[in-house]
Amino acid sequence: MVPVARQCVSSVNELQNLEMDLDAAVFESKDENARKLLKGVEDLHTYVERNQEFVPNYGERYRNGEKIASGFVESAITPTTC
Repeated sequence: MVPVARQCVSSVNELQNLEMDLDAAVFESKDENARKLLKGVEDLHTYVERNQEFVPNYGERYRNGEKIASGFVESAITPTTC
């Protein structure tokens, strides 16, 4: 299996770059919507960074013939909860 940390590095880097761009935009414009977006991106960045080890590698699962979706389970649960 591919190390999980390696598969998330690109995403974490992209979030960090987006965060820096938004931070500059908020500083320059003082726009409330940009500030809210920055807060959401910061929260997502923190979440992804802290939970990298729990992110499944769906490509690896697919190549190994493993299930990559829970649709069967969800379809069995949905009728009983409605």
